[in-house]
Amino acid sequence: MQGLCALQGGIRVVGVPVDHEGLDVECLAQTLRNDPRIRAVYVMPHHQYPTTVTFGAGRRLKLLELARQHDLLIIEDDYDHDYRCDSAPVLPLAARAGADRRLIHIGSLSKLTIPALRLGYVIAQPDILKRMTELREAIDRQGDVPLEQAMALMNRNGVLGRHARKARRIYVERRDFLLRKVREKLGDAVTFSVPAGGLAVWIKIKACIDGDDWKISAKKNSLNIKNESSFCRVAK
Repeated sequence: MQGLCALQGGIRVVGVPVDHEGLDVECLAQTLRNDPRIRAVYVMPHHQYPTTVTFGAGRRLKLLELARQHDLLIIEDDYDHDYRCDSAPVLPLAARAGADRRLIHIGSLSKLTIPALRLGYVIAQPDILKRMTELREAIDRQGDVPLEQAMALMNRNGVLGRHARKARRIYVERRDFLLRKVREKLGDAVTFSVPAGGLAVWIKIKACIDGDDWKISAKKNSLNIKNESSFCRVAK
């Protein structure tokens, strides 16, 4: 499920189902009719985590129309845009939203480089950016300006782009290796779709198998596996 609004600050979170085409927009529409207090929708349209599905083009347009009708703020988390492996990256919602649409597009450089980098970027209307900057300054007034400038230079001179192409090749090899081993070792006990990109694989196990037991056994062997319940914590 994907949550509406944020998890912090006492804001209520409402879950919306995700299927093979991404966020269920029809369910979202019904949810909005039942609860007009909802003010924002959070989506991961490129490779939804953890299912890895891509938000379909038709549903993207419907979501933008719903946002217009209900005056919703769309928060588009495009955290792994660079890891589209089997085709060209899908254009973000921000590319179709128009300058007058309330939308926050956020991305990360940590996934492309190293987790410790802790750098990302935001695209939004000036008034939203100003408010975000004010809130950010409350917890981090200085930031890391030399690091930010170095990353900007790497982006301008093409280093970051070359690294992205190399990283995609490496992660395709890792993905394919992992899935070969899953097929070899687990056989028909599991099913999965080969993700078109991203950094995860969503595996479904037979109903007769206890996923919690697998998780516990894996942990004893120093392997961390998250099951479905880890991603369904929705505040009431």
